[in-house]
Amino acid sequence: YVTRGVQPTPQTIVPRWEYTFDANGSMTSLTKRDLRLIDGSVVLVDYRRNTYVNTPSGVFVSSLFERANGNGGWTPGSRVESTLNADGQRVLCEAFLSSGELAARFKSTYDSEGRLATVVREVPASGGNSAQADSTVLVYDAEGRYSSNVTYDRDSGDLLSRVVTQFDNQGHLI
Repeated sequence: YVTRGVQPTPQTIVPRWEYTFDANGSMTSLTKRDLRLIDGSVVLVDYRRNTYVNTPSGVFVSSLFERANGNGGWTPGSRVESTLNADGQRVLCEAFLSSGELAARFKSTYDSEGRLATVVREVPASGGNSAQADSTVLVYDAEGRYSSNVTYDRDSGDLLSRVVTQFDNQGHLI
């Protein structure tokens, strides 16, 4: 095996990425396999795999990250799960550690035009770190273009960040 003209040596590992797609062209898996030189032979070694689930219209719903366990199988790792509303918009996205513990939660709302309006991020306390929660509000201009967002600490109300976009006379983002 040769990847991009690189031949594995005992000191190198050549990564190889393998992708699979569904009939709609949405990625359903990504596997990293390493080409390694072992006892003079080039061997393809499984390393990690991400599996994705999408709706028939191609909206991401969930993913699972796994690592090769060395015995020809896979050890589950972190995962991401989403909940969609009737319009196919993501209203909840949760990330979990391999232990099953919640790592982060994102809750989204949409305006009457179907545009993303707010995102609330919640990170539970863990490993000596305190819990975090913030809320981002997205704003659109009279033409319906994204124009700014502001993020506040949900508990204190303190402003954490502000992003403002501008457009030229032709409507191009500056």
